[in-house]
Amino acid sequence: MVETASTIVAPPDRLERALAAFLRQELISPIVALIGFLDMLIVEATRSQLDEAVADLARMRGASVDLGTLVNRVIDTPETIPNEQNAIEAFRKRLRHDLRTPLNTIKGFAAMLVEDFKASPHK
Repeated sequence: MVETASTIVAPPDRLERALAAFLRQELISPIVALIGFLDMLIVEATRSQLDEAVADLARMRGASVDLGTLVNRVIDTPETIPNEQNAIEAFRKRLRHDLRTPLNTIKGFAAMLVEDFKASPHK
C-alpha cells in the first residue's frame, strides 16, 4: 500500500494533544520563567530586608501561579470550550476577564515597586 496524504493524517486526538503541547510551551513557559524570576527577587529582597517589597513580590508570584493554573485548566480541559457561537463569545469574554485579573495584579504591583524604589534613599 502506498501512503498518501489522506492515509497519514493524524487522528484528531493526536492533533489535539499536539496543539495542547504547543500551547503549553508557548503560554506556560513564560509564566514559569516569571515565577522563577520572582523567586530570585524575593530572595534578594529578603536578604536586603525590604519587607514591603517581599510582600508585593509574593503577591505578584501568587498571581503568576494563578495565571498558570488558569492557562493549564483551559489547555487541559478543551471540552469546556463551547461549540455554539453565542456560548463561544461568552466564554471568550469570561476568559479574557479571568486572564486579566492576575495580569493586572502583576502589572500593578510591579509599577508600585518601581515607584517605591525610585523614591527610596537606598538607590
